[in-house]
Parts: sequence; structure tokens; C-alpha cells
Amino acid sequence: MIVYLISLLVIGSAIAWSLWKAPSDKELWGEDELE
Repeated sequence: MIVYLISLLVIGSAIAWSLWKAPSDKELWGEDELE
């Protein structure tokens, strides 16, 4: 359970950071995530 929560936190932080710091990279990030 803890591992799951940590994973969500890490993923959420990575997404939030990319959106906040580099919105232009979001599309590249999104494509990579989908694959």
C-alpha cells in the first residue's frame, strides 16, 4: 500500500512539475507516457 502511495506521489509530482516548469514539454512527456 505504501509503495502504491509513493508511486502515485512520484508520478503526480513529475506531471505537476512538467506542467508547471515546462508546459511546452508536456506534449512530448504525454506521448512518452502513453507508450
